[in-house]
Amino acid sequence: MAHVLVGDAAHAPHYRFYMFKNPVIVSVLAVSFISFGGMMGAMFLLPVFATTIFRIRRYKNRTPFCTAGLGLAYFCTAGAKARQTFNPRYTVSIGMLMAGLGFFLLHSLDPAMTYFDFVIPLALFGAGLGLGMAPLTNASTTAVPLHQVGMSSGLLNLTRNIGGAFGIAIFGTLLLISQIAMY
Repeated sequence: MAHVLVGDAAHAPHYRFYMFKNPVIVSVLAVSFISFGGMMGAMFLLPVFATTIFRIRRYKNRTPFCTAGLGLAYFCTAGAKARQTFNPRYTVSIGMLMAGLGFFLLHSLDPAMTYFDFVIPLALFGAGLGLGMAPLTNASTTAVPLHQVGMSSGLLNLTRNIGGAFGIAIFGTLLLISQIAMY
């Protein structure tokens, strides 16, 4: 902690916390942390659920889980095009609502679900994240002066990675707690 305090007070600080004074950067980082936490947690937990409940072998028939990636890839380009036409707040909001709806549709996982009950929620989840990803990245790089674009982009990627790690940890803990409660 002392290193951070001394580093911030030094002539050339090691850590530049002034990026967090920018409300656009803070909101982009918060949305990215939450959305990537959900994405990475879901992508960790759902294959474990499917392997356990549906007895899907490790490398056999995982196509329902590919729909999130396909939706993400397709709607990233759609989000970039929509960003040019609409206010990025709207595209990010609609994207996160779509991702949230996809997550909500998965809230009642049970063994009675069919193989294809995963496809639509995961596609909706991936499409929502894809729709919001390009405007978020654009907002994080255009909200700062040109000489700080690299730092802003790096901070966004770091936040996404940390959010993903937290998502996996939280979802893994929830899975463990539910398994302990079963026995």
